[in-house]
Amino acid sequence: MKSFPVINGSAIAEGKSRAIAWVNSKGKIDLFSFKDKKAFLRAKIPFLRGIAFLIFGIYIFVASLSRSQFERKTGKGEEFEEKIAKKLKVSPIVVTLTISGVIGALVGFFGLILIPYFFFSMLLDRGLDLYLVAFIMALLRVGLLILILLSLRFVPSMRQLYRNNAAGNLAVASHEGKRLDSCYLSTNFLNFVVWGFILSFFVVSFVVAEINFFFKFLINLAVILGIFSLVYEFLMLFEFKNNLFAKIVVNPVAYLTCEMPTQTERETAFSALSEVVLMEENEDRIVGSGGIGVAFSVAYSEVKQRLLAAGISEPAEADWLIASALSIGRGEVKMLTSLTAEQYKKIKNALAKREKRMPISKIFNFACFYGRNYYVDKNVLSPRQETELVAEETIKEAKKLMDQPKILDLMTGSGVIAITIALETNSTVFASDISKAALEVAKKNAKANSAKVKFVESDMFKGFKREKFDIIVSNPPYIASKKILALDDEVKKYDPLISLDGGEDGLYFYREIANLAPKFLKDGGELILEIGNTQGASVKKLLQNNFKNIKIKKDYSGNDRIVVATKK
Repeated sequence: MKSFPVINGSAIAEGKSRAIAWVNSKGKIDLFSFKDKKAFLRAKIPFLRGIAFLIFGIYIFVASLSRSQFERKTGKGEEFEEKIAKKLKVSPIVVTLTISGVIGALVGFFGLILIPYFFFSMLLDRGLDLYLVAFIMALLRVGLLILILLSLRFVPSMRQLYRNNAAGNLAVASHEGKRLDSCYLSTNFLNFVVWGFILSFFVVSFVVAEINFFFKFLINLAVILGIFSLVYEFLMLFEFKNNLFAKIVVNPVAYLTCEMPTQTERETAFSALSEVVLMEENEDRIVGSGGIGVAFSVAYSEVKQRLLAAGISEPAEADWLIASALSIGRGEVKMLTSLTAEQYKKIKNALAKREKRMPISKIFNFACFYGRNYYVDKNVLSPRQETELVAEETIKEAKKLMDQPKILDLMTGSGVIAITIALETNSTVFASDISKAALEVAKKNAKANSAKVKFVESDMFKGFKREKFDIIVSNPPYIASKKILALDDEVKKYDPLISLDGGEDGLYFYREIANLAPKFLKDGGELILEIGNTQGASVKKLLQNNFKNIKIKKDYSGNDRIVVATKK
């Protein structure tokens, strides 16, 4: 993955994928992507890859200028360029580049050729050794080049280029999972070019043989290309290194080509990065301009960066949030190329809530469980993936029974366990909860999934008199009261306390169930409980008086999660 600064933006390239992002005349980030026939940057041959990198960097800059959509946001002091552009009927970029090119050529000619040549002739006339003079000229040229580069830091448009350059560095480092102490990167294109020119001016100064101009030009060209290839290999040794020696090598030259970027410039670079990542992940992805509205990669990058800033680092979060906001499948997300203003607004509204650590299930009021969608709100616990194992275990036990089994889902909450059992087995299913609000949610879910479940408002077993069940299943609250404040905000702020608080030691409801459940179980009936990952031994001990064949089963992560026991 490589980054390249372009006019008012950044370009990112990987494999055959290219993306250019910039700030348009309206101050919004725009984007264009394309694919090359060959993966230039994947050249593995040492030394030749440095030449390929140099040529590709020039190519990507020219490619960025060829886009008719590629606009520049006019800043202070640029009205002169705008006026000339209107009179000549050309892009302001053409005017800027022409003026910069002419000034650069004049400064380069006088500063790096004419002045050194004058001193070279003067020193030779004084009888100094030829190679001593060449050494002095080499130092002079390098010194003048560094002075020119330092002076460019006072030119607003160049400082903007340097900020975009640094933004690209930060984007690439983030993608590689690296952290930069500064915004410098050893193989950054501008850093590489400046290193190459500094060493080229120094070495070429020693090519002083009196030979044909054409041959001398070829020799100089060969020397310069050789130096660039060596420089690339040298700088590769310090890629993503933060030790002292790496800083001594990289930072002085990188200072000439980088400046701390603004937030907008960072977002621009990350937008280009996101597009390239999407292109590499999806061969069939349509490439081109962002189209009408907002380029998807711009929104995608914004979502990922804001989630990361909020401390949400799970890679799939951005995909799920966007998919939910747009009511599309997660697999469709990365095929999007642009968003309408309305779609972008939906995503931003959802993102603002997620930044406050509201779970995606509570933002959109639905959760997936056992392949089905369920309504959830503030009155019920959002079902966890591990709870599917509880439902699965219950289904397995129910299918062992010959007659139509009678099953109770105690403390049902959103009803997902009871509804799943009803739909997956030939069972008579009851579901109870102390919360009227939770039961309303559970009834809504049963109706939406066409499940036959008998709901009972009950504090534990108080709503039942003579019923006897083949299986009682429950996912009771099991968090110790003192640990609730330490839970993630997603849980403690958005799940009801009644669904979390398991008493002083987290075992209150297990004690109640251990004592009361036998009365409501048939002989040989099964008890299936979800437990906390450290509660296996404690719950087993509580059940030993009234239950036998007590088994503790693991979840997907290898933690204790389910207890299965048979009534004595």
